[in-house]
Amino acid sequence: MPTGKRSTILISVISVLFSTTVLSTAIASDTIQKPHTFSPGTPAKASEVNENFDALYETINVLSTEVRELKASTFNCITVNTLKEAYLFAQQYFVDYPAGTITYDVLTNEGLILADGVYFKIENGTTAELSMSAHHVNTGKTYSINKYGAIAPDDDFSSLAASYVALLAGQWERKYNSMANADIKNAYTAAQAHFTVDPNASITNLNLQEAGYRPTENVTVTIKAANQDNLVLTSSHTQGNKLYIVDRAGRITSENTVVSDKNIDDLLSAYTASQAFFIVHPDAPVTYQDLVENGYQASDGVILTITDGLKSSLLIEATHNQSNNIYKIDHAGVISVN
Repeated sequence: MPTGKRSTILISVISVLFSTTVLSTAIASDTIQKPHTFSPGTPAKASEVNENFDALYETINVLSTEVRELKASTFNCITVNTLKEAYLFAQQYFVDYPAGTITYDVLTNEGLILADGVYFKIENGTTAELSMSAHHVNTGKTYSINKYGAIAPDDDFSSLAASYVALLAGQWERKYNSMANADIKNAYTAAQAHFTVDPNASITNLNLQEAGYRPTENVTVTIKAANQDNLVLTSSHTQGNKLYIVDRAGRITSENTVVSDKNIDDLLSAYTASQAFFIVHPDAPVTYQDLVENGYQASDGVILTITDGLKSSLLIEATHNQSNNIYKIDHAGVISVN
């Protein structure tokens, strides 16, 4: 390549580098030392020309490194400031609730706003063992803050990267689950208001709305049992991972969406089959085979147990192989969860 053309290319590269916003912040760098000076009409040695270009290449590489470090420093500052703000909001919360445990929702309610690109995690949310960490997507540096407010970098980012991605998804799932939880509380309150006016009614979704319940978008409330003495409501968000169940006493339990639905539906199906059996055999104890012969079909993973098979004291239990909760239905068709 001719010397003049190579010079033009390098000058263009250097101009681009120095026209960037980052470099306009006056990066400190050593003055370029030119190894050789050439005079007009004097032959230039290729080796000396190459040495001059090598000096430029080296300086450009140094400047590029400084630019990357400055950008990383900016993102690291954003990460550190996020931790400082989170720590201050945590201390505000602990003033009112010294024995409480902070969560991401608690901090956002206190005023924390995550900057774009920042992943945030709470390792321990108690005042005695407070520990939080954060990193920015544009840098591999993770920082942690402890209960004393001391911030330190954690260089082992690779082992944490996957957990932060999962954490972000988990934060949204918790948000959607909390919406479903709030809706089932509101639906239960509306049901009780309706029963006050009409205690013998079988409640409907329209009744709930007439009594003040306002459904949240993407949250489904289902009436599994509609009477005052045997009320069972469930709720879930389309993007959440839990089903919330409230019984006639207002007790709310939650579980994996599929697991809960299967247990409840199986109990209702088994109860219907038992009542069909008792019409023909009112004094005989119902068995599992009797339930099957009268229409009951077990769902995958559900274990159904007849604790008491007599009509007057009927008690059927359902559990799922992915859960420790026990669902029960009694002689009156009332469902409860332990």
